[in-house]
Amino acid sequence: MVPGRDAPRGRGDSTVTGGSVLSPWGLAEAFGAIVIAIIGSGIVAGLLGAGRHPSIGEQVLINLPLWAAFIGVPLWATSRRGAGPVADLGLSFRPVDLIGLPLGVAMQFLVGLLYLPFVDQHEVDAPARDLVNTAHGAGGKFLLILMTVVLAPVAEEIFYRGLVLTSLRRALPAWAAVVITGVVFGVMHFEWLQLGGLALFGILAGALAVKTGRLGPAILAHVGFNAIALVHLLG
Repeated sequence: MVPGRDAPRGRGDSTVTGGSVLSPWGLAEAFGAIVIAIIGSGIVAGLLGAGRHPSIGEQVLINLPLWAAFIGVPLWATSRRGAGPVADLGLSFRPVDLIGLPLGVAMQFLVGLLYLPFVDQHEVDAPARDLVNTAHGAGGKFLLILMTVVLAPVAEEIFYRGLVLTSLRRALPAWAAVVITGVVFGVMHFEWLQLGGLALFGILAGALAVKTGRLGPAILAHVGFNAIALVHLLG
């Protein structure tokens, strides 16, 4: 852990604004973001009449409320009840954060090796392969890349390693907060065969966020983790 970063990045006390005392943001906002994401995505799916196998365009639209909630709620909460997303969540980048890219790629390979003796790789790849199969033509490939390598990494890291991890660090040791956040990250993908690998990646991303005090390395690690899987499936 970086010296001087042992304390959680989010504020642990109340904020005084215009004579009113505001409660610090935390897990309540995280729960609210999940509720907004579920309801919003459900409404969009209903309006689209999307079936069991929606197209890549429909999947992007269905996920828009989720990404909006995962980005918007942390930004709103830290702006209204904290010192802002840069100070509270570590939402910043430096050139050194590029180290996250190869670390994310390496984690994808490591997860594959760990699964190899126990599970057929085709079964592990099945959900991602189903997603890739919905992307047809250049437009479909563009939406697939935008969804998996840009929007999902940014939104999920701001939410999980920003809002959730920082909130947990107020009450728990950093290592425990990192592990719990990683497991929650894996569970929330609802892909049980992939749960272990997703949790391991979540722990890596959390460790990077805690060590550097920034989300930049975690976001780039997420980009690398997803990108190498996409390259493999498109190849």
